[in-house]
Amino acid sequence: MTKKRSGNRSYRGVLQSDDGVIIRITEVRKHKIVFETEFGLSENFIEQLQKQPEHIVFSERSRIARLGFQITCEQPSIKNVKNGVLTLLQVASPVIPGYPGLDILGEFFDIGLPVGRMVFCDPAALLTAEEVLAAIDRAELKLPASTSISSDGSIVIAPHRVVCELKKGINKEALARIFLREDGREILNRYQIQKPVKTVIIPPEKGVITTCSMYLNEHYVVLQSGYSLGRNLPATVLDPIKTRGIRIYLEIVNQSKQPIVNPLISARVYGKSKKRAK
Repeated sequence: MTKKRSGNRSYRGVLQSDDGVIIRITEVRKHKIVFETEFGLSENFIEQLQKQPEHIVFSERSRIARLGFQITCEQPSIKNVKNGVLTLLQVASPVIPGYPGLDILGEFFDIGLPVGRMVFCDPAALLTAEEVLAAIDRAELKLPASTSISSDGSIVIAPHRVVCELKKGINKEALARIFLREDGREILNRYQIQKPVKTVIIPPEKGVITTCSMYLNEHYVVLQSGYSLGRNLPATVLDPIKTRGIRIYLEIVNQSKQPIVNPLISARVYGKSKKRAK
């Protein structure tokens, strides 16, 4: 059964869908699983999907990304909406070496599993370089000390010199609790440990999980895919609800044929969206 949806969400002005849940498994292979996902949408979100679909991104559920899985999907379109519900085909595949694959975790990708949400990144709320600096000066926003700010307002984050690994001996029961329980993220925090390294090295076509420090009070940060010094897993949105600490997880993959040393992540900073849920 599909998980019952709550009301549409607009956390501190961030317009987003309900949690997307799997409604049908369509294909299972050794290195990927394909499924259909439903996202409940508000009237306002549907309006933005009609007008500005290019500004809507999928943000993968953090616990799934932190277990080394990438979830991709087709670009959302109004043609995929019926009775206030967006239905999309998605693909999950393991991309981080050293983490369990589909042979262990595949059975948890089942009907009713929440996998992430759609988020409207309001272009009118995108901060300029001056606005980013002003927010930092007012202590409304704290970014890593090594962060670079470009002239268009985008930022480049240098992660900590750590690589995150799962504790040896973690069993399937613990993995099931991480995937399926409401407190799964807290359980994962107990099993995922940081290993200090001199340099973070990502071999060709591999990935790592690392961290950075960030405090968001009213703003939200959208990590960008496709950056040449490291690509974050699909469109991760860091919101002011959970992004407040020294251990903000980053899942980075290298799609090139050459190793990446000390990866960097590009991101954009947004203020309160002017689009409210209704």
